[in-house]
Amino acid sequence: GGFALPEAKTSAGWIDRDQLFVATDFGPDSMTTSGYPRIVKAWRRGTPLDAATTVYEAQPGDLSVSAWHDPTPGYARQFVQRQIDFYTSDLFLRATADGRLERIDKPQDADAFALRDQLIVELRSDWTIGARTWPQGALLAIGFDRFMEGSRDFDILFEPSPTTSLDGIAATRAPLFLTILDNVTNR
Repeated sequence: GGFALPEAKTSAGWIDRDQLFVATDFGPDSMTTSGYPRIVKAWRRGTPLDAATTVYEAQPGDLSVSAWHDPTPGYARQFVQRQIDFYTSDLFLRATADGRLERIDKPQDADAFALRDQLIVELRSDWTIGARTWPQGALLAIGFDRFMEGSRDFDILFEPSPTTSLDGIAATRAPLFLTILDNVTNR
C-alpha cells in the first residue's frame, strides 16, 4: 500500500522506503495561527494516519514545522525545523534510534544546514562565542559531529565587507556555490 493524505496544507518527505515525515492538518489545534501545520509525525506504510508517531509539536503562534531526512551516504541524518517566524527558527537533529531531538545550538535568527560532514551557518546578526564575534552576514562551517560535541572553532567561508554581501548559497554534491553581491552587482 501507498500513502494517501486528505487535502490540506501539507509537507511530506521520505524517511526511508516505508516511512514518511508528514506535517498536515491532524484535526483540532494541529495548525498554527498562520494556518500551517504545527505538528510533524512519522508515518509508517500500511498504517492509518492517526497511528503516526508525533515527532515534534510547534507552538500555536509559530509559523510552521517541518522535518526531513538527509540521505547522503555516510552522513544520513534526520532534522526537524520549528519555524518561529520568517526570520527565526530552531533546528533539531533527530536520533534515528529513539527519535530524541537535540537542538542545534545556533542563533534563532541564523540559518543552518548540514552538508556531508559539515554544519554550515549563515548569520543574520553578530554571534559572539567566548572571545570571538562572527559578523552579521558571515557564512561559517564546522565539522558537524564536532559542533554537536561542543566545538565552536568555525572556518569562515564568507565574510562581508563594506561593499560585499552574501546573496545566495547553492549546495551541490561537491562544491558550495556562493552568490556574492559586490556594490549591488551579482558575482
